[in-house]
Amino acid sequence: MTIVDVFETDSDGKLLSYCPTFDNRAVHKTDQRVEKMRKGSSILKKNIHMAAKSPTAAKVNQAANLLGKLSVKYASTVKDTVQRKIEEEMKKKSGETSPKQQKKNTIQPKSDGFEGQNDSSGNEATSYMI
Repeated sequence: MTIVDVFETDSDGKLLSYCPTFDNRAVHKTDQRVEKMRKGSSILKKNIHMAAKSPTAAKVNQAANLLGKLSVKYASTVKDTVQRKIEEEMKKKSGETSPKQQKKNTIQPKSDGFEGQNDSSGNEATSYMI
């Protein structure tokens, strides 16, 4: 069996641990850039978590929340304004129709001699013309 020396170092190259082991597998050296990247990423991750828990991060989150609420409120106001303008335009267009067309579009009772007569259930029968 082969004796393999395993060294663990930090990002600065300081020795953290040494462990001689018996191993029959092919052990190869880790590239120094890869090792630095792994150690650096764990430090970066730790710093990000620390920054996320800071009071400044809490204030930024509150500001973002407020901005989100204001934008939703503003969007709702714009929607209401646009809807009101559309309704006004539709009323204008329906007001511009001729009186003849308006008379055609309304529902009026049909006068064919049936007013005041009751149907079989006792209700007054009225027909309508559109």
